[in-house]
Amino acid sequence: MHIRRRLPLPWPLLLLAGGALLAAGGSAEPIGLQLTTEERRSQGREVRLAVDLIQNYHYSDRTLSEIDARELLERFLGDLDPRRWFLTRADTDFVNRRFARSLKTVYLLRGDLRPAFEIYDVFAERARARLDWIQQRLGAPVGTGTPEALPPDLDETPAADAAEADRRWELRLRDQLITEIVAGRTREDAVAELRRRYARLRLELDATDALRVRERFFEVLAEQFDPHSGYFAADSAKEFAVEMAGSVAGIGVDLRKDGGVCRVTTVAPGGPADRAGDLQAGDQIEGIGEGDGPLVPTAGMRLREILARVRGQPGTKVRVAFRAPDAAQAREATLERAQVILPPDRARGLIAAVADSGGHSRRIGCLFLPAFYAAGEKGEVASATRDLRELITQMSAAGVDGLVLDLRGNPGGALPEAVAAAGLFLPEGRILLTRGLDGVVNEFRIEKPDVAYAGPVVVLTSRDSASASEIVSAALSFHRRAIIVGTGTTFGKGTVQTFVDLAKLPAATGASPDWGVLRLTIQRLYRPDGLPIQRTGAVSDVVLPAYEPPDAESEAGLPHALAAETIAPPSPAAPAAGDFARVTPELLDRLRVSVAADLANLPEFALRRREIELAGDLAARRERSLSLAERQQAWAREQARRESLRRERRALAASAAFPEHAIEIAAVRSVIAAEADSDRLPLPDGAARAGRLHHGIFYARIPGGGVREVRMDAIDFSRFTGDTAALAAACAAATGRAVDAPAMARLLAELGLLERRTDAAVLACMAGRLGEPSADDALAGRGLAAFLQCLVEVDPDLVREWPALDVSLRESLRLAARWAEARASTGAPPTLPAATPSAP
Repeated sequence: MHIRRRLPLPWPLLLLAGGALLAAGGSAEPIGLQLTTEERRSQGREVRLAVDLIQNYHYSDRTLSEIDARELLERFLGDLDPRRWFLTRADTDFVNRRFARSLKTVYLLRGDLRPAFEIYDVFAERARARLDWIQQRLGAPVGTGTPEALPPDLDETPAADAAEADRRWELRLRDQLITEIVAGRTREDAVAELRRRYARLRLELDATDALRVRERFFEVLAEQFDPHSGYFAADSAKEFAVEMAGSVAGIGVDLRKDGGVCRVTTVAPGGPADRAGDLQAGDQIEGIGEGDGPLVPTAGMRLREILARVRGQPGTKVRVAFRAPDAAQAREATLERAQVILPPDRARGLIAAVADSGGHSRRIGCLFLPAFYAAGEKGEVASATRDLRELITQMSAAGVDGLVLDLRGNPGGALPEAVAAAGLFLPEGRILLTRGLDGVVNEFRIEKPDVAYAGPVVVLTSRDSASASEIVSAALSFHRRAIIVGTGTTFGKGTVQTFVDLAKLPAATGASPDWGVLRLTIQRLYRPDGLPIQRTGAVSDVVLPAYEPPDAESEAGLPHALAAETIAPPSPAAPAAGDFARVTPELLDRLRVSVAADLANLPEFALRRREIELAGDLAARRERSLSLAERQQAWAREQARRESLRRERRALAASAAFPEHAIEIAAVRSVIAAEADSDRLPLPDGAARAGRLHHGIFYARIPGGGVREVRMDAIDFSRFTGDTAALAAACAAATGRAVDAPAMARLLAELGLLERRTDAAVLACMAGRLGEPSADDALAGRGLAAFLQCLVEVDPDLVREWPALDVSLRESLRLAARWAEARASTGAPPTLPAATPSAP
């Protein structure tokens, strides 16, 4: 049983937005004909079983007859063509006339997905024709000088006919071309980039198969019952399991299908491929074999099929045939699979020195949890709660005075993990209530008290904190165990989904292995007192300013979201008792006064308000000029405002940043140690890692003689457009070449435009800026090292765990410090003894 907010499924056509009926264009075999007769029969069984499950076990207790067929069709069309670039109003009207009356009774109840396939074929024909039209149109000049604006409602409705679709595409191509030129491309390069982009979309379109269409239609069908029900195809379900595990057994590479070719995008430092030293980012994967078995060509395979072959049991071997971008012959490598930990997906922390209101330094720990992950049913490989406990144990040993649990952006995860995580801070009590379709109310309590920390706790949330995050926040708030800090309220997802592997049901005897997994809403979630989480979320005790884009989602705004409701708890609910720091009304009032003073007086909040104002101004600008000169002028004005705010932020960060040091779990420390193993770097004897670029990671020097990793794909090079003079001086000193500020501005633009920041691509950009593209690798390497090191010195946030002026985090740390101060002044013990680490 898992609880998550809506998880988007991988679907290449989400990049293809839609609208135009064309007479010309290539055609392809109808996608439904890809299936054999036996496959259609198997699919029909799966459809009937899935529809039966949704009707009988979904919490809403709705039936298929209550679903609006016209809305279902419109949603599917919108899923295929989200920006209405390809389908015209005539197409959508035809689809409704063709299937609105018969979709449910004639087709779905009989397990027939022909409507989905026929609709997709209409879409694919229009899309192929339009993509061909785009390539032809880009062969002629596209004007960029007319003072005209792109209509803000251009993509809100389908084009009425082909002529209107052509007119819209003329405007879109002008807008896209101008966007690329303003970003730093030449006109020729901008046209080439658009050609390449649309050619790739055509290849992705052609690679779509019946399984992918089935997955998307099932997903849309389930969403008619509530926005969190859905369907995973078999390979999507495996990817979801990897996401929930936080680790995977493989060879430590990220792969991408690009134009029908499988390429390595990144090599995980310290992983099997990195240690072997064969595979590099940019290499093309041509074949995969198990152990000594034959190599299976990757041509024609879906990316997830390739990933399934690469992964396997730790200790087993896989053969990979690969070709470097400039190599004439493919090579082979035999690699031993290993459990690859994914550090960004695991809990991590830091300890910061923060002054309380009396000016005394307090040690405050911060726990960042990206999701309530768990591997398998019992968390054998990864457990969010176990990782949190390990971090808390380290922090308690360091003598922290308070903790901040950062759940911003945490979308949820495993229900048992949420309950167990709340138990790290509470000795007893009810954590939440659930109610299923049968109306029975169940309560989740802390069964085996095992408190890890009893001192002050602040929970930091955002609008994107959802599901399991809201359970923990609401429970700790109810028990007066934590102060909730955020933007007002969290996402508001108060439902529980179960995952039904359709092929494993008793009724699925002889099922095909490609049957998928149904994601089904089966329960509601409630606070310990019976108040709803659905739509209301977890309410902040302290509200801090933050930018929320106009299109930010919340549960209340999603189609078919279940209503909020309150239930009577099975027994009276009371806050937990025990020897721990608790929130009293007097304490909360006192802390709110201190926050109000900070908001009014601290320069960082004044800066944050101006940053929010800029973001709001840019979001409110609905029209974009189709004049290149006007767009360049507008971009220059925006850059000037951004640069002014960046400089103020850096100056303030330099003087106000809290001293801090990172805390990692043992599993992540082992990855860091492997990354730091100099044996894997191609270095001369005695050479240091500092200043090296390897597999997309730059090893930057930091004050005190340490080395920190900076991932190239995480750098926003546009943040350094005002630092070109300093960058030029650093490169000139390192290379002995005359390097000026315009060359550095061009380099920043080129690096920002790179689709894949491989070592070779980044080095080539630097070589081109040193006066001649043929500059030798050693010279370019020195220049690049000086350039990247200068970036770090200009903006130390590149090597920080969190930005130095993360104002929400900083104020949460201050609140924990002030709470610790208030607790100490009353003579209360700061914490209970740290518990012995144990698995939840």
